Amino acid sequence: MIRVNLLKNLKAHSQLPSHVQVLDLLTDKVQVPNEETTYWCKVFKLPESFRRKHHIYQYEANIESTSQGLVHHMEIFHCETSAMEKIPLYNGNCFGEDRPEKTQVCKRVLAAWAMGAQPFTYPEEAALPLGGNKFNPYVMLEIHYNNPELKSGVIDSSGVRFYVSDMLKEMDAGVIELGLEYTDKMAIPPGQESFSLTGYCISSCTSVGLHNEGITVFGSQLHTHLTGVRVHTRHFDAYGKELPELDRDNHYSTHFQEIRRLKRPVKVLPRDFPEIEPTITVKLRLTVAEERKLPSCLVIKELAFENSSAEMASCQKCQKFPNSFPRNPSMDFPEIEPTITVKLRLNVAEERKLTSCLVIEE
Repeated sequence: MIRVNLLKNLKAHSQLPSHVQVLDLLTDKVQVPNEETTYWCKVFKLPESFRRKHHIYQYEANIESTSQGLVHHMEIFHCETSAMEKIPLYNGNCFGEDRPEKTQVCKRVLAAWAMGAQPFTYPEEAALPLGGNKFNPYVMLEIHYNNPELKSGVIDSSGVRFYVSDMLKEMDAGVIELGLEYTDKMAIPPGQESFSLTGYCISSCTSVGLHNEGITVFGSQLHTHLTGVRVHTRHFDAYGKELPELDRDNHYSTHFQEIRRLKRPVKVLPRDFPEIEPTITVKLRLTVAEERKLPSCLVIKELAFENSSAEMASCQKCQKFPNSFPRNPSMDFPEIEPTITVKLRLNVAEERKLTSCLVIEE
């Protein structure tokens, strides 16, 4: 399949310097289950050389030829805890009962790849930090295997390849997740041919999650699963005025989820209001139970890549059920307000008495 995007940024890639080294984080001979959906997690401890801070100049997928089409997307998460904390080197189903509780701290996105994406190269002035004396050395690879044909006997050793160096760029970069929570509350009502959901990152959160100078967004990845057909990210200032969009794909394909360097970097300030809105198309279904069999309906997000010393790791929303949604006691959340979670990381120069972002809960 060949997909053409006439608006893509063709100047986003540059030749890597000679001092860059390769770091592969790969699974090891995973027997892919003959099930439609599997999430596989593997925890790594970074080599000792990463006690010194490095920068990630570029990353890309490293997928075995026999696994092409099965690997839907991959993410690398940092285990956010103290530098001396040891994390079990778990290797198994992400939702397995034997997964150690300690691995639940491995949830800060460092890199993300999805089907169709080419290598992502950071700009000349910034790169994502990896390692350092205050950096916990454990990271986790998560792979989503999509196996609708229920193939068996596939052995996979795929993963993510980083191009890293201890020669640091001018600025650290970060990644923010925008969108909707991964929960059954995102289920699509039965009988819908088209359905839209909207995730908000409200100004109450950006006002405390971003420093006074704001952040500069230079890259974006729009992401849904199989039923998403259109996604766009809108941008409003603190006074409600709509600014130019961050990203849009009116012909979205789950088989081509490119991570794009933006042609025009976007400044996002405290109290600004990013909003991501996907449109989902769904074949007619009869029951809520049938809808729940399709986790592909539920995952909607954008990854925004930004230059910043103060980061929000995540800003995601819970959707209300429409009034027409059929009653199901196990999924009955009639009056859920948006829930936004934000993680703050401020540099020392920004000593402010911040406790937490506004969180609106059930």
